[in-house]
Amino acid sequence: MAPSLRKIRSVCILLCFVSTAVAQKKLQGVEKVRKDKDRFDKQAAVGPRGGQNYVVSTSQVIEPAGKVVTFPGRPVDLALNADETVMAVKNMMNIVFLDMATQTVIQTLDLPKTGHSFKGIAWSAGNKVWTTDEKGFLRSALRNNKGRFEWKDNILLPGPDKNSSYPGGFVIDDANALIYVAMNRNNTLGIVDMATGKLTAQIAVGIAPYSVVVKGNKAYVSNWGGRRPLAKDMSAPSSGSQVVIDKKTGVASSGTVSVISLTERKAIAEIPVLLHPCGMVLSPDNLKLYIANANSDLVSVINTSTDKVVKTINAKPMEELPFGSSPNDLAISPDGETLYVANGGDNLLAVINLKNNRLAGLIPTGWYPSTVRLSADGKKIFVANMKGIGSRNDTIRVKGHNTLDMVGSVSFIDLPAADLLESYTIKAATGMRLPKITSEMNLARVQEKMVPVPVRPGEKSLIKHVVYIIKENRTYDQVFGDMPQGNGDTSLCMFGKFVTPNHHKLAEEFVLLDNLYCNGVKSAEGHQWTSQGYVTDYLEKAFPSFVRGYPWNGNDPIVYSPKGFIWDYVLKAGLTFRDYGEYVNDELTP
Repeated sequence: MAPSLRKIRSVCILLCFVSTAVAQKKLQGVEKVRKDKDRFDKQAAVGPRGGQNYVVSTSQVIEPAGKVVTFPGRPVDLALNADETVMAVKNMMNIVFLDMATQTVIQTLDLPKTGHSFKGIAWSAGNKVWTTDEKGFLRSALRNNKGRFEWKDNILLPGPDKNSSYPGGFVIDDANALIYVAMNRNNTLGIVDMATGKLTAQIAVGIAPYSVVVKGNKAYVSNWGGRRPLAKDMSAPSSGSQVVIDKKTGVASSGTVSVISLTERKAIAEIPVLLHPCGMVLSPDNLKLYIANANSDLVSVINTSTDKVVKTINAKPMEELPFGSSPNDLAISPDGETLYVANGGDNLLAVINLKNNRLAGLIPTGWYPSTVRLSADGKKIFVANMKGIGSRNDTIRVKGHNTLDMVGSVSFIDLPAADLLESYTIKAATGMRLPKITSEMNLARVQEKMVPVPVRPGEKSLIKHVVYIIKENRTYDQVFGDMPQGNGDTSLCMFGKFVTPNHHKLAEEFVLLDNLYCNGVKSAEGHQWTSQGYVTDYLEKAFPSFVRGYPWNGNDPIVYSPKGFIWDYVLKAGLTFRDYGEYVNDELTP
């Protein structure tokens, strides 16, 4: 654990350091952090706070390191060309090209009548950039004589049915003119001949392959949904495939990495890892493969000589933290000594010292980092922030914001020296609300007493029955912006008391939650937040088209959080519940 994080745990609010000398040296800065934290706790209204600083609807503060370039969309991947002069960003509906010298957008190339898939962008020889899309195409773009990129190749990768194969991450083998691509709905690794522009073969892998890396004559494929079910397994359907699930919760319970012999063109092994294996990176000597397991908060390490898992690295800022860091992508330093882990749930990079496999520090990013890459010399860090600063695009509407008005971002960060990493660590920890989380985790037990709402260990509730009503697709201001008791905006009120008298009556008689924010921007996300308190990387990266299916009604086990549902915890506590509609097998008649 990094020095600053030890003190965040033990002297949480003050954010002191282990060394007294260091603490004295940094006292003024620490006091500023404390005051800023106090101000945030009192004024945690979602929105801009000045500069690159934002409060997002998870109640976290976004204040990314380095220079940040924002643009409309939701970036999931990025790639640098060979001479590192141009960055191509795989954005929601386009490719955004950035000039590396000026760190500015030089072109936005819209996709032809489709959106992007969840992963996959790379450059081939001749400065051609390739990407996969939601319609099942592998596409390329090349600069014309005017210096503008335009679409060239359109290679269809057919799906298992009339729908898309949903291709994701891929590797380009320029020497053999081949592309190896993860075909997510086909459960295969596709092989594309670049000379003919044809899909020439498919190799069966696990369920819902995410990405691929190649080492010599072997390819490794991370499988979001894990291994194929055996006869003894309990399983459930996910986009036409059966997924191994937990017998009690129904949550997808397998994660694997398939090993492919490229000479024999067949799978030779399937390595069990943890849940939702996604981003992978090889060590510079190719002896180790690191895999980010987004639904386990851990990084698996595979020995590529034996193809066995040899160790597991904790990616969370503190090992004792609850689940939810969502490590989904990785990069490794050229000397192989430092691993950078993109923790989507924490809005930061975890910097891991690979000499001892311990956390060296944290680097704050934008909202939900989805990709991390390094320059060839390892002195620059590049991060695609999928949610960026949230739905803040103000060029579309006269007033207000829509959930589709997202502004993503890319962070350009110089490799920090030790002192700067220490400062970054404090900022990242404060922004993710680590002081608040750890203080709540370590509350002292009080003498047993009955209270309306227990907030400390030892307290028990007077309440016998809880009615949990879910209303979706409306913001607080749209309905309650006209209520003088709350912190609302009357200009955004669309369905006030005249339209919603029952809502207003309930709010006036019971409780008005004016500064309670929801992170569910669509039904698919919202139902996960309300029933599980968490949205998986699988669901976050499916936005906006949800090619594998729109899981608003709980019809896909890969969507679920591994920690189960609110009703699982009700039953675990020995209580009972009734469900009048959430995730039930309903039959609507007529």
